Amino acid sequence: MARYAFILQDTYAITVEPFVVLDPHSGDEHGARIQVRRIEDSAEPGTRLGAPLWRGDLFHLTNGPSGNWDRAHFHPRFNGLEAGSRNVDPQLSKDPIDWALTQLSDLHSLATRAGASDLAAVSAELQPQVDAIRDEIQVALQKCAATPPPTRTPTN
Repeated sequence: MARYAFILQDTYAITVEPFVVLDPHSGDEHGARIQVRRIEDSAEPGTRLGAPLWRGDLFHLTNGPSGNWDRAHFHPRFNGLEAGSRNVDPQLSKDPIDWALTQLSDLHSLATRAGASDLAAVSAELQPQVDAIRDEIQVALQKCAATPPPTRTPTN
């Protein structure tokens, strides 16, 4: 569940949450997950987040060296709720928060790569709103990336 949701004109949202992947084989990873998502129409009160359009997984190996972002990757496209291919970028591993903010600074290109023509069509209208909340998104990413992972209970 998203810890932070930045709503853009009641149609799209940028969500940020702490995220953990427990994998005893390749190692646990944790960090921040940032997504650009649609908002669903709903007769119910409140905001219902729809399927993601784009996602950045700013993860590091839990038991790895301090400051490692070896597990950081992104998914430039989705098919419904299903993430497309996992992509890496050298800049993402060097400074994942700055990388994510850079992606959001060009909403039109992000939407085009995501195959989200609806978002691309309104990106010029939404970009100033995204730019205005850049600092808040940065703080949300920093807080979520710094959230300690849960401790694993040993099994007998």
